Amino acid sequence: MSYKLKQPKITIITATYNCEKDLKATINSVRAQRYPYIQWIVIDGKSSDSTTHLIKENEDIITNWISEKDNGIYDAWNKSLKFIDGDWVIFMGAGDTFFNNESLIEFWGNAPSDLDNYSLVYGNVMIIDFKGDKRYISRKESLNEYEYGRVGLPNHQGVFQPAHLFMEGNQFDSSLKIAGDSKFMIKSLMEGKYYHIDLLVSKMLDTGISNDINNIILANREVNIINKEYDLQIPSYVRLTNFFRIICYLIVYKMFSSDTIYLLKKKFDKIRNALAE
Repeated sequence: MSYKLKQPKITIITATYNCEKDLKATINSVRAQRYPYIQWIVIDGKSSDSTTHLIKENEDIITNWISEKDNGIYDAWNKSLKFIDGDWVIFMGAGDTFFNNESLIEFWGNAPSDLDNYSLVYGNVMIIDFKGDKRYISRKESLNEYEYGRVGLPNHQGVFQPAHLFMEGNQFDSSLKIAGDSKFMIKSLMEGKYYHIDLLVSKMLDTGISNDINNIILANREVNIINKEYDLQIPSYVRLTNFFRIICYLIVYKMFSSDTIYLLKKKFDKIRNALAE
C-alpha cells in the first residue's frame, strides 16, 4: 500500500480524571499507531485513582502531561495548548481509540495537497457502546445540514485542526461545560473551509458527558447561547425537531430501565444502519 509522502506531525490531546481503565484502551491504541510523527499531551484533573501512575508508566509515548485541578474538560484542553508542537491537532477522550493501527497513515495518505487552505479536516467515527460493540458510524460528507438545534458538526474524535488555530490566545470557552468544542469548530468553519476524508479515523465511546441524559438540557442551552453569539439563523423546523427530541429522551429515560434503554438503542441502531447502507 502506498501513501503520499506528506506526513504532518499530529498532536493528540486528552483530558483525564479518574479514568484509568478507559485510558488504558487509548494508550494501547496510540502505542499501536504505525504513524511516525505523534505528540501526545495528557492533562489530568488531579485524579485520585491510578490514572497518573498509568501516565507515568507510559511517558515514552505521552510527550507532555500535567496533573492539577481544573474546571472541566475545556479548561483542561486550554492548559494543553501551550505544549502543542505538532502541525495538526486532534482531541480524544480517555476510552476513545483509533480505528486501527494504520488510521493516521491512511488518513494523511489521503489528505489534500492544499492542506493550508483548510481549518478543519475530518474523517468518520464509529460510535461504540460500553461493551465495545458498534452502534453506528458517524459520517458527515457535508456540514451544510442541521442537527441537535445547531449546524451539523463532525465528532471531535475524527477532526484534525491546524495548530495555528490554537495560538495567540485562541482558546475554548471554558464557561461552557458540554458544547465548548462545538463553539470552537463553528468559529473555525466561519473563518475557513473544511475537507472530508471518507475513512474511519476512530472509535468513540457513547458514554461521554454530552451523552448523559442529565446533560441534554444543559447542552441545548449552551447550543442556543452559541447560536445567539454568532447570530446563526437556525430554521424553525430544526428548533422544533430538537425540542421534541429532548422531550422524547427525557420521557424514555424516566420510564425505562437502563437495560431496556440499551435494547431500544440496539434496535434503533439497526434501523439507522440499514438506512445508511
